[in-house]
Amino acid sequence: MKTFWELKESIIDIPRKTYAPAVFDKENTPNPVIKPSVISMIEKQLEEFEKDYPVLKYTLIGSILTKRYRKDADLDINILFDVPADKAEDERLRLSKKYLSSSNPDNIQGKLIPNTEHPVNYYFLTDEKTYDDQNGKADAVFDIKNQKFVKRPEDYVFDMELYLKDFNAKVHEIDILKGELKRDIIDYDELSELKPDEIKDLEKKVKEKLDEIEEGLKDLGDIYDVVDKERRNAFDTDMTPEQIKTFSIKNRLPKNVVYKMLEKFHYLTFLKKCKKILDDGQVTDDEIKSLKKEETMKNFKQFLESKVKEDMTTGAVAGAGDDSETVPVHMKKKKRKKVLKKYESAIEESDANWAKSLEKINKQKQLDNISDKDKETLMKIAALLDKEKKRRR
Repeated sequence: MKTFWELKESIIDIPRKTYAPAVFDKENTPNPVIKPSVISMIEKQLEEFEKDYPVLKYTLIGSILTKRYRKDADLDINILFDVPADKAEDERLRLSKKYLSSSNPDNIQGKLIPNTEHPVNYYFLTDEKTYDDQNGKADAVFDIKNQKFVKRPEDYVFDMELYLKDFNAKVHEIDILKGELKRDIIDYDELSELKPDEIKDLEKKVKEKLDEIEEGLKDLGDIYDVVDKERRNAFDTDMTPEQIKTFSIKNRLPKNVVYKMLEKFHYLTFLKKCKKILDDGQVTDDEIKSLKKEETMKNFKQFLESKVKEDMTTGAVAGAGDDSETVPVHMKKKKRKKVLKKYESAIEESDANWAKSLEKINKQKQLDNISDKDKETLMKIAALLDKEKKRRR
């Protein structure tokens, strides 16, 4: 069952002037309606589901109901089946396995609306209380049958300052480990090109380097587990009065927003890939090569520039209120420059810390390759130089 923390309501995507035109008619009004072709696609699938049990209710939820949708935003549909109470959970699992499981080659989950990049996902529920709870926790709910909003998303202005520090810290942590992994892969490539007679203990060195790569992959996979768990915990825990005052709803809590930002800029894709590579307990040459192709945002400044450009271009953050289509951005040009300068200062500080960390890592690697005897000699030289420096003063 898809729980509320898995919903893909996005609060950081670029605001649009209308609802998704590939999904809705009257998309430029406060009361859009789902296109007949999309309704037909959904109803045909419901007919198939009803061969098992009657469908009592079904609703559309998620970011597709806002003006902050992506071109590949999902249509998430909650479906309530009429199942006897004593069979409810068993039948929900059976139906999910039959229609939705990725292990089933005939599963219908994620089929695209024709000529669009919008997939349709179905989520099965077999008791009304859970169905109502899931809809209650969603940012927006749309009655497909009656073509109207049951719950509209709130209008708001995305305040990046609330999340900058946490996001920058997490990106810094990932980039340090990713940089170390990249260096290990370069070392591995160089060793792989050598022949046994060209270097002593080549096989041993290759194995040691593979072990380092596996350790790096595990560390990166662990970061994914942490951010995913923290996000789940944020939704599973009641908000404090201070959190309610600052963020209003759970979807705007830092743990969720940082997760979505990492997802938006492909950090999560990379972390998931690191985790998946270790699923079978070994790392192959092809998997190492595939890591070289992974792209993440080079640094947070690119994100910042894209966000500021977005604000200056649109001049508004889209909403879905009854009487208005946008919420003004209350930030004048002078204020934007001030905020930008503050962000850039934070970025420069992070970059400087990152550079220091990399320098420290490289120095440590160099020391690791020096024999104890040579280290002792270097220490003596350093002491003599320090003594000479003091004498000249």
